[in-house]
Amino acid sequence: MQGTQRRRFALSVTALAGLLIGASVSAGVQAPGGAAASTPGVAHVLSEITGGPYAAPSGFAPTQIRNTYGFNAMGSDAHGNPIDGRGQIIGIVLWDSDDNLGSDMAQFLKTYSYLEPMNGLTAQTPCTVSLTIHATPCFEVAYATGVKPPDMNQTTAGEASLDIQWAHVTAEGADILFVEAAGDSGAQLLFAVDKAVSMHATVVSMSWDQTGIDATDNSHFDVSTAGFVSGSGDYGCPDNTGQVYPSGSMYVLSVGGTELTIDGTKSSQEAWTKSGGYANAEEPLPGYQLDWSAGSFRTDNDVAYNAVDYPIVMDGAWYIEAGVSAGIPQWAGLVADADQARGALGKSVLAASGLNSGIYLAASDAGKLGPGKIDRAFFTDITKGSAGSSADCKASKGWDWTTGLGTPKANGLVSELADL
Repeated sequence: MQGTQRRRFALSVTALAGLLIGASVSAGVQAPGGAAASTPGVAHVLSEITGGPYAAPSGFAPTQIRNTYGFNAMGSDAHGNPIDGRGQIIGIVLWDSDDNLGSDMAQFLKTYSYLEPMNGLTAQTPCTVSLTIHATPCFEVAYATGVKPPDMNQTTAGEASLDIQWAHVTAEGADILFVEAAGDSGAQLLFAVDKAVSMHATVVSMSWDQTGIDATDNSHFDVSTAGFVSGSGDYGCPDNTGQVYPSGSMYVLSVGGTELTIDGTKSSQEAWTKSGGYANAEEPLPGYQLDWSAGSFRTDNDVAYNAVDYPIVMDGAWYIEAGVSAGIPQWAGLVADADQARGALGKSVLAASGLNSGIYLAASDAGKLGPGKIDRAFFTDITKGSAGSSADCKASKGWDWTTGLGTPKANGLVSELADL
């Protein structure tokens, strides 16, 4: 609660055998610039188009999602500014390039005119992302290697639109930096992640998995200046595709999926049937999960968010997108909101002491509730639905594989995270 002194929330993990702390990336092919890199692997985006093209949007409007999750009630920071992520940079990393990202975002904002406008969407409003608070937030595209990548296919372009447009919904005042990796290999994506950090992103959204990335690449996510958000995928639970990175990293906040129903002023949620969830045998149980998981390994997911019925603009037309990656950029927005509130109090970003540690600590009201108990002021515990036949994959009271701690109540959670 606000006004109470909190202890520092250190990561406190058990020893990780084989983790190469400080290594750039795992041994293999060469990354841009000559750094050692992970093998190419296989990459997937964590969403899919489920409807469209349409002439007008359908699905959930931004204000419905903002109201459901409490973003419209976050209030002001210690300086009297609305809590909206201002002074923060949300980095979004994806591969390949799309010249329509700015114009599509402009159309999205014109349709939902109650959202804050952005600079950088047209040639007439150029801008550069920065940690300076400015009246109108900035959208900027950066090429990870300095060279424009090939054009995106439709699947990747749909992911890009979803990530950019809906990150803004939960952090309207934050700058958005969209980093285009030269390709989808592990080395190329990690290089783009590093690029986002070097350009001062305070939270990085990664709506993809990559089989060429593993625990030896954790140094890319163990960064004191930036938090990282991803998800365990849309393959059901337990995930049988092998290790799932970056979400499987103990340094990355992993988002599972729910299915939201809104009926007038009432809403309900249950586990999304395609949500991922698994125990990662590459990494032992981190300290922040000790009071929550009975297993021996780092387990996805940490939190959850609605995964269905998101309207997006892509190439000037409206589509509906679904996937756990709908929640990834929106959780990144929540982190930006919390970091703004912390900055106004003279505190460092959440990542400085461990983003995941802070989220789990907040869930228990800084440990006051006892092991495994979730404070209902900060999270909605998802207790219905399933993403697989295993008992571990069923939503249940308290933390579970599929939905983690649950979905956020942003107005309470942001305040608590600011107070830690």
